[in-house]
Amino acid sequence: MGESFETLLEKVGGWGKYQVIMTGLISLSFVPLGFFIFTAVFTYHTPEHRCFIPEIDEIGHNSTTGNITNLEDYIPRGDDDDAELSRCARYVNPRRGNGTGQGDTESCLDGWLYTDPEGRISVTTEFDLVCENAWKKPVLTSGLIVGLFIGSFLSGPISDKLGRRFAYISNVAISSFLTLGFSYVPSYELAFVAIVLVGTSHMIWYTSAYILGAELVDRKHRATVACLINVVYAIGYTLLPPVAYAIVDWRWIIRAFAIVCICFIPYAFFIPESPRWLVSKGKTVEAFKIMKTIARLNGRDEEVLEDLKLNNFDTSESLLDEKATQRDIKSRRKSSVEILVTNSVMRRRSILICWIWNVSFLCYYALGFNTSNLGGNNYWNCFIAAAMEVPCFLFVTFSIQVFGRRNSVSAFIGLAGLFLGISPALAFVNIASIAFAMLGKFFAAAAMGILFLYTSELYPTLLRSTGLGMASLASRFGSICAPFLVYVGESGYKYVPFYVMAAFGLITSVLCLFLPETKQSALPDTIADAVDLEKFSCLSFRRKTKEGCDDVSPVPMESTESAQLTYSSNSSEMMQDDVFHEI
Repeated sequence: MGESFETLLEKVGGWGKYQVIMTGLISLSFVPLGFFIFTAVFTYHTPEHRCFIPEIDEIGHNSTTGNITNLEDYIPRGDDDDAELSRCARYVNPRRGNGTGQGDTESCLDGWLYTDPEGRISVTTEFDLVCENAWKKPVLTSGLIVGLFIGSFLSGPISDKLGRRFAYISNVAISSFLTLGFSYVPSYELAFVAIVLVGTSHMIWYTSAYILGAELVDRKHRATVACLINVVYAIGYTLLPPVAYAIVDWRWIIRAFAIVCICFIPYAFFIPESPRWLVSKGKTVEAFKIMKTIARLNGRDEEVLEDLKLNNFDTSESLLDEKATQRDIKSRRKSSVEILVTNSVMRRRSILICWIWNVSFLCYYALGFNTSNLGGNNYWNCFIAAAMEVPCFLFVTFSIQVFGRRNSVSAFIGLAGLFLGISPALAFVNIASIAFAMLGKFFAAAAMGILFLYTSELYPTLLRSTGLGMASLASRFGSICAPFLVYVGESGYKYVPFYVMAAFGLITSVLCLFLPETKQSALPDTIADAVDLEKFSCLSFRRKTKEGCDDVSPVPMESTESAQLTYSSNSSEMMQDDVFHEI
């Protein structure tokens, strides 16, 4: 009988010079991903604008002021005398010379004139995404999230069938050229198609790179890799404001990103395939070569190299659990859906988890896209929001060890709601209002950083992938809604997004208490193990019997038998150790 892959990896070095170099290089490629996710803050920026008046505006003159003594003859004001000039209407028959300007109004038939003190050119100004077309802006912003949603479905099958390295490197190249193409789109419709494709490719890149990095190291250091990736991702986010400040044209901001992506294409020459994946596919010769390279670079002696014979690989143990037949997999998948529907404990738990993911992602993305509407300097707002994520993930690692998973999620999302609710009340002190909004984003990001780990610990082996996939799906709904919530704030209801997020956050904080704590619990293997976690809940929907046993809905016999088919899954163990930040 051959040795397990994990045992062989420990022999050649599960965390040595080789892993430090490779995981460092892989982590570095997350910089552009962190940079791109919130580029809409600057590339979709909406400056001051008004209707273009051919009679008084020179073609190409970039000023909303024009001849101010004549503007009120052409553009109406609000009801108050000191109200601003309308951004979206003009008089049909302007009065000339008296400065009162009365009569029927019409939309900006000749387009708009935009003012930006810095001379910025954005998607909004180029495609006129204002006034009656303003709804197109959040649709375009949500296009990236739709792409991430599609990519989350495609990433697994592609990386499992074709390999982690292929999925990773190919999507680095695809993202580079798709993004470059996005910077040349001539119309709004093509821009939407392009951003969806970019988002799809980014998600496959993100997921495959993350898995590849985690599979190159031993179990003890997977959390280290996860933390490194999260921190580098946040660093990429912090680079967005200075780049956007230096480049005023949205197309060149996107091209700058594409150029950085192209720099990672040479990874194809020295980033290896995951030896775990190779073993799972029976490609032991290729896996053996990589293991020898790892051993040599890690300084292992010749005796260890001699032990690395082809028959030393136990191909029955792999990350993908290839020992399960396709028929077993299909039957398990079917039974997992049945259990989630028929078992009252798992059904309620799944509903709560989906809601928590949905609210956390809604708050995170809405706050990220809304930094330009907080007041003050847009660049500093974005930079502070990004920089806070670096200590955030370090704080999360400490919190889950000391206070537990459930308590940390409940506290973080509750604090996010509290700070967001207070922020509008401090509007008279702009700095304080911005500070509380930033604290809200900090705790929303902290809650997100725990959810992947916590969710994986709430489901048994049979249901773990299903539970995580369902929660991720729910989170995309909140992410897609986020740009529209920001749009409400931009449409004259500035504080509505804060109150909505505050209410959701505080309600969700309480709902978290109906879930069990998993800090001291082993990763559940069976349905019985998962149900037994309910004894660690602060609050419970479940009834107690006379004997003190929990009253739960019965599980169908076939599902129960299928649930007992436990198996060793390195991917499940990886989830148990990691703090994963999903985009």
